[in-house]
Amino acid sequence: MSLDLRQTECGVTFSVIVAPASRKTEIRGLHDGAIKLSVTAAAERGKANKAVIGLLARQLQLSPSNFEILSGHGSRHKNVLVIGATEKQLRQKLAQLLS
Repeated sequence: MSLDLRQTECGVTFSVIVAPASRKTEIRGLHDGAIKLSVTAAAERGKANKAVIGLLARQLQLSPSNFEILSGHGSRHKNVLVIGATEKQLRQKLAQLLS
């Protein structure tokens, strides 16, 4: 299964599926074209969303300011924008992480 990345004028968007209040903060793989990840933060007052951005920023070696959650703020299913990235760059980095 492959990750559904979409190039936009601002950067690249993709979907994530989040398991909040988990034992570990980690990228767990792919599921239905989205990145499946878990965070230890609870899904309250934006804590899990902040943890998602922190995890993605660390793993992709980018600044947290390069990430924006476009939709799904109160949901496990989120659409994330990586500002200034290209699809090719992001696909390469994610392929390394997910292999």
